[in-house]
Amino acid sequence: MEPARGPKREGDNDCRCAVCLAEFRAINYQKTNTCPLCHTIVPPLQMAHDGYVKLNWQDLRVLAIYAQRWSTHFDLNKKGNQDALRALNNIIQSLRHYQPEGAPPIVPSTDVVILEGSIRPKPPKKASPEIGFDEKAEIKPDANGNIPSPFYKKKI
Repeated sequence: MEPARGPKREGDNDCRCAVCLAEFRAINYQKTNTCPLCHTIVPPLQMAHDGYVKLNWQDLRVLAIYAQRWSTHFDLNKKGNQDALRALNNIIQSLRHYQPEGAPPIVPSTDVVILEGSIRPKPPKKASPEIGFDEKAEIKPDANGNIPSPFYKKKI
């Protein structure tokens, strides 16, 4: 990552709010541990850490898509979660400006992942002596959101 360019002058802003994108001096944040403008408790971005990273657009897409999916599990009744979601949306919005010509969008307009219901794996064509397939297994997420596999290891 390349460091940010330009000399730092006394009195310059050195932090940026991840939620409202306001720029301010760290001393202002340290007084209250909140953004001086929107009062979020999300820690500010250090502008000295601004830089350039070389990676593929698809790498960014994977991170953005999974971050957005994970954010659907936030309890939005909590202000900290609301602020974190706003910060995530700001990051995704800023990444849109770097989309290469002809590349797919940073996040799809619709998410086609189906977690429950109609799609289930087919049993293997060639059975393994160690692996079984439970055709009656329900394809529903457990309490942690994990989808159990219908494949299981046979007790030998």
